[in-house]
Amino acid sequence: GVCYYNPLMGIKPYYTFIRCCVSSIPRGIAMIPLFANGKINHSPAFLFYQPGIYKTALENKEKTTVEFVTATDFPKDGNINITVNPSKSATFRVLFRKPYWAEGFTISVNSKIQTSSSELVAIERTWKKGDKVEVRFTIPVKVLDGNISYPGQIALQRGPQVLAFDQALNKMDARNVEINVGSIQLGEAPGGALPAGWGGTQAYQVNGEVNGRQEKIILVPYAEAGQTEGTISTWMKKKN
Repeated sequence: GVCYYNPLMGIKPYYTFIRCCVSSIPRGIAMIPLFANGKINHSPAFLFYQPGIYKTALENKEKTTVEFVTATDFPKDGNINITVNPSKSATFRVLFRKPYWAEGFTISVNSKIQTSSSELVAIERTWKKGDKVEVRFTIPVKVLDGNISYPGQIALQRGPQVLAFDQALNKMDARNVEINVGSIQLGEAPGGALPAGWGGTQAYQVNGEVNGRQEKIILVPYAEAGQTEGTISTWMKKKN
């Protein structure tokens, strides 16, 4: 099921039938691998980090093929391990995108730190089968202010993901939840926070106040919120 209309507050309308714009969304999802990896100026490039295998051919005389095997739990954490397997040792450049939101971003090759301040890190060397690339970064939590559209309210962004309150996962009404901006501690929700059959594994909890009492508020990535047709709320009241 996909949503063509994505309200920040309310109920997401999911569709599973074929219709004009709605049918374009699965086509876009199918194209994601073309954006995750590819080539920039003939160099293999990593633009997004996810587990899987990326294979490509170099544009050298030998037409060397290279297999990159990525292992990671991202977006749970910022630890990415990539094994480089060229068909034969070859000198070429590999590009790694530094996400704009990432903090403490480092890249190591065979445990040797590579230095770069660029948003697109280029590593050129003679690559051998079994070379190990370690990409490391921390995933910060950012408070988004509702400004004039949602005055007195905030949202939480974890890395690239905006989080949302899903009524199906919480006992309280989102309209009664207040978040103290000065003491936000986002942690992983305990096991069982997500119901059986839930599409996704990420669930977080944050301290909130409901009618004067402290409560644990469950939040999930906005993309996964509302899948059981529960009311969602991206914005929550800011406690003064």
